[in-house]
Amino acid sequence: MTEPNDVLRALELTIQYQKSMDQYFPNGRRMNLPQEITENVCLLILRRIKGMDAGWCKETKKPNKISGDGYTPATGIAVKLVPMKRKVKVVIEYKGIKILEFKCFTSIGPSQFGPTEKWDRLYFLDGRGYHDYKFKLYEVPLSNVSDEWKSLKFNKIQTFEDQAEQGRRPRMNFERIQTQLGEHCKMIWEGDIRDLCN
Repeated sequence: MTEPNDVLRALELTIQYQKSMDQYFPNGRRMNLPQEITENVCLLILRRIKGMDAGWCKETKKPNKISGDGYTPATGIAVKLVPMKRKVKVVIEYKGIKILEFKCFTSIGPSQFGPTEKWDRLYFLDGRGYHDYKFKLYEVPLSNVSDEWKSLKFNKIQTFEDQAEQGRRPRMNFERIQTQLGEHCKMIWEGDIRDLCN
């Protein structure tokens, strides 16, 4: 598990780098925060504020590698015996793992979604105030295959499902997603991330 102070230090270094770039290129485009930082900021908030036992997928190892950004651990296991020609293969399935998808935005630009990306819960990290260590985290308790999510209008005529079925990467900014989801998109934390690192 990545330590909170390591996440904070990585964020500090990123902010320092951006400030130095602003000096040399005052009209330049600001960089996005690295996903290693934003995913761990989300996990830090979920652990400290919601008390979730959430892990970072990039820290899982084979043979139990989990695909995604974050996860909640298995609540049980199932052991299956699969007969082979001359032996029996033991297959262990972990039950109850929930995949968490994290999307961070630092501008009004769109978030994008892989057409085959799978998740059980979605979180949006508003990082527009990251230079001052300020963040907001929104929770969307919908999976990528829920009817509410699949029917989101990503343009005038196409839904998320329409674009995903075409193999496209659906893109939309957070405000439009939030407006369409209504009560399915709730802010669960707002504040200075440094307050959660003590």
